Amino acid sequence: MREEQKYDFRTRMREHYLKYRRKEDLSCGAEEVEIGGSWRISSGPHFLEERAAFDLKRFLSSVMGVTFEENGGKEILITSGNDLEARPGCSFKVTENRIEIRGTNPRGALYGVIHLEDMMRNAEA
Repeated sequence: MREEQKYDFRTRMREHYLKYRRKEDLSCGAEEVEIGGSWRISSGPHFLEERAAFDLKRFLSSVMGVTFEENGGKEILITSGNDLEARPGCSFKVTENRIEIRGTNPRGALYGVIHLEDMMRNAEA
């Protein structure tokens, strides 16, 4: 029987998911918001919401080249409802100064962040 080769997930993550991918020549569309240095990321108290905020900040800084201000005037808020039995889902509410990612529960908020990261990664925006 052949021995199975180990797949290096960390290397794959560094090469594909954490590689700088932003196209500098892109600009926002009519109904899009640009996330830049005047933004901050905050979350609800649940550990999954906090982890989602940490992951989003890492993604935006390392993959998209965004720097953040501690007390930025614009906010990305990651929050959720408390229905732990509900099917995980999320909604986005976007204004010029605020992006709210609200999950039906904490898993839904985390899924919302993953979805946002995937959309930005695929668009390289």
